[in-house]
Amino acid sequence: MISRLLSRLLDLIQVGWIPVPGLLSPTRRQAFKSRSWALPPSGKAPIWFHAASLGELEMLMPLIEDFESGKTGFCVSCFSESGVQGLEKLRGRALFADLSPRDSEWESAFQRFGTRVLVVSKYDLWPGALIAAKKLGIRVVVVNAQARSSFQWISRLFVPEALPDLVFFSNLPSSLVLLKSWFPSARVESGSDPRYERVARRISLQPGDRVIAWRERIVALPRPIGIVGSAWSADLNELLESAESWKGSLVVVPHDLSSPHLDRLRKDLEKALPGRYLLVNEMGILVELYPLADWAFVGGGFHQGIHSTIEPAVAGLQVMCGPKNADQFPEVAELVGAGILTVCPDSKSISDWLKQEPWKKQRRVPFLEEKRQAYRRLLESCQAIR
Repeated sequence: MISRLLSRLLDLIQVGWIPVPGLLSPTRRQAFKSRSWALPPSGKAPIWFHAASLGELEMLMPLIEDFESGKTGFCVSCFSESGVQGLEKLRGRALFADLSPRDSEWESAFQRFGTRVLVVSKYDLWPGALIAAKKLGIRVVVVNAQARSSFQWISRLFVPEALPDLVFFSNLPSSLVLLKSWFPSARVESGSDPRYERVARRISLQPGDRVIAWRERIVALPRPIGIVGSAWSADLNELLESAESWKGSLVVVPHDLSSPHLDRLRKDLEKALPGRYLLVNEMGILVELYPLADWAFVGGGFHQGIHSTIEPAVAGLQVMCGPKNADQFPEVAELVGAGILTVCPDSKSISDWLKQEPWKKQRRVPFLEEKRQAYRRLLESCQAIR
């Protein structure tokens, strides 16, 4: 009963009948209001993939691609408008690729497409989706599950008999323990983080013209070449403080491509590394550039928080980053433990790291192959759930 009341309350908030300032944009509220699930089905989609936003959708992409190659009909949804960019690439391939239903409409949506399995990325479970899944006999699979407080609330709001068949895959030992305690009747298993597989596939793709153009400029630079991915001014300030003491060149891919930020970075680079740098003023190609480098520095660790450390790691590089929010990313601890990533708290530790000439270390191919094998086991487990 409490879970149904919560679902109804969420429904009223989503359409704006109970106003919560700043929670939803007008566009998102309008999408919740205008969606109709009374349309006739356009085909059968036994698998429904759902993610909170674009980052979580990217994590699901290897599974989506593998189910698609197996000729399995599927639907894809995101809660956040940030996911629209990724959803647009799936339109025409999925029977449905759009923003998610509001909480009371999951049942109608599942019925329309004959959904049998709901695959969720990390944590975005909604009461309405769980209620509908239980009623329709749909199994719910959470990939790369993280034991957030929202899961604990679900375990308290739903009596065990009201929950659908739940399967949690997680690569975090602490999450496995908590999920088992919160959902005693669920299947909780160790599973891979699909982001490693996603990055590996992107790196293996044939590069487009704009990537090739940048690659030609990068390979002309003096080696060793370092790439600073998703750079902020604060990151470069720490890195360039010791620029005179290290050799080679620097490729800087900023997170912010606004003119003032680019001008500031260019001025700092020209002063510290005249003729030994390249400033990349394009978005969306960083993953494809990493394989050309000899080492990597992931930005954000001296700003608001570290960006993706998985991307340069999959490219086989030794990686360093700043300390900001390092403890909030499970992959950071994992990569540190594997000897791939070093967290540098200040400019001196950055200088010391570079003096060790990390580009001469053997690339950690076994670790990355283990990740790909773990993904294949996860895929097989998901394919067996019908």
